[in-house]
Amino acid sequence: MSAAEEQDRLLRGPRSALERARQDPATWDDLAYCARITDEDPLADRNRAARFAVLWALQYDRRAQDLPLLRFLLQQQTNLLP
Repeated sequence: MSAAEEQDRLLRGPRSALERARQDPATWDDLAYCARITDEDPLADRNRAARFAVLWALQYDRRAQDLPLLRFLLQQQTNLLP
């Protein structure tokens, strides 16, 4: 398997999530910062992995129309508990 084929395979899920976010801003709630208090990590974010996947896909396929989505994702990425 070539490197390009492996990259396509790895990005299949993230690209699907990116397309879903592009098509329906209501799905952005699934990417928002959502605190999860645990004993191991008091600042855990239950949507961190989903947000990371969309940001990863955006790295390889960004469009001018993605600016509001990118701003939202970065704002959520920098949220902290009060």
